[in-house]
Amino acid sequence: VAVMVKSVPWLLFAAIVGGASNSLIGNLGLITKIYFPREVVPLSTLLSALFDFSISLTGLIVVLTGIGLFTGQASPITLGLGLLCVVPLLALLIIMAAGFGLIFSCANVFFRDVKYIVQVMLQFGIFFSLVYFSYTELGEWGWLLLINPVAPLLEAMRMAVIDGSIAPELYPWLVYSAAVSIGGFLAAALIFEKAEYLFAEYA
Repeated sequence: VAVMVKSVPWLLFAAIVGGASNSLIGNLGLITKIYFPREVVPLSTLLSALFDFSISLTGLIVVLTGIGLFTGQASPITLGLGLLCVVPLLALLIIMAAGFGLIFSCANVFFRDVKYIVQVMLQFGIFFSLVYFSYTELGEWGWLLLINPVAPLLEAMRMAVIDGSIAPELYPWLVYSAAVSIGGFLAAALIFEKAEYLFAEYA
């Protein structure tokens, strides 16, 4: 159950980053002929990713609800105020993904091999984002994986959905993830804006 809860937001993160990183290269003809805010191109991948996420989320809710109904056991979803924490956690994950998407899409215009690096990072990143296990299951060294800013957000979502609350020891890591999400997005947007006028030249 924990894996399902964390895999759905991870797939959203991977879809945004992967789609955005290739978006500028895939629309070079449009970029070189028409002027418009170039940020629209990578950020537009958010819409398609969110649409897929909504379908996956609906399926997840049906499955988790069905587990309780058909097994005769209590539903793994803990209803309560803790469940509301999923909304800001998901928002931070989307902001973080958008920031990575902006910077990778920009870098991919100048260095075409970036898309392959992103693919490898996303392929293996799932193993370092605590999707398949919890940091508590790894013993005293489990906290090292929380250095990955995606991991605390996924762990907090799992706790909010299944446990109904987030463990206090995870709060500092959530502050860290929030700082990376917001600060990273602002920095990526600034870098993107500074490099935007060179896109047509390198295209």
